[in-house]
Amino acid sequence: MKRISAVFLVVGLVAVAAGAQGMMGGNYGAPYGGDNNSNDLAGPGYGYGMMGGGYGMMGGGPFGGTQVFRPPMSIDEARAQADKYLSFWNDPDLEVSEIMEFSNHFYVSFREKGTKTGAFEMLMDKYSGAMRPEPGPDMMWNLKYGMMSRGGAASVASGEVMPLALAEADADAQKYLDSFGSALKAEDGGDKFYGYYTIHVLNGGKIVGMLGVNGFTGQVWYHGWHGDFIGMKTYD
Repeated sequence: MKRISAVFLVVGLVAVAAGAQGMMGGNYGAPYGGDNNSNDLAGPGYGYGMMGGGYGMMGGGPFGGTQVFRPPMSIDEARAQADKYLSFWNDPDLEVSEIMEFSNHFYVSFREKGTKTGAFEMLMDKYSGAMRPEPGPDMMWNLKYGMMSRGGAASVASGEVMPLALAEADADAQKYLDSFGSALKAEDGGDKFYGYYTIHVLNGGKIVGMLGVNGFTGQVWYHGWHGDFIGMKTYD
């Protein structure tokens, strides 16, 4: 596994806490915190840190350390920070494909230049620029770059050829959203990663969140940790 993991040792425990709901089968999580008729996409009980509900191990900044009160970075500044992060990989085949700004953090998607397949997803603190792997599908379903990856040609190949096509993943995502009696829609199309798809969630034609669909089982994992959507940039 190529991921630089020493700095993010605690992340695996956070991911387990964030994804504990539904880990024994069925879909993961829910698009609502509380009232299913609400459009509040805060998600079910997600909190940074070992105790949940607070930022950091003891309630400090969202990525540990001390909170620094200054204006948040712009998306362009986040892009520069993401490129700086990539320099540590020393892999010219990796690039930033998308940055989304949410109220809680930036979401950064990386892909392989050669295959155009998504590589991995990260969350970036909007004030310090600190980055960590995104919990959920990126860590638990990513067969090439994720925490559960075993590496090797076999696992990579299985992630490249998934039984579930993108159109089927879109349909599973919509069925999942419909099960809550909501007006939310799964955006047609999505980003393919090694083992899953990431799909935007729309409300009235506007992005309000995202979810992951397992490319082998069709299970859905709603990203309930972002907060409110603010804006995004994609990079061709």
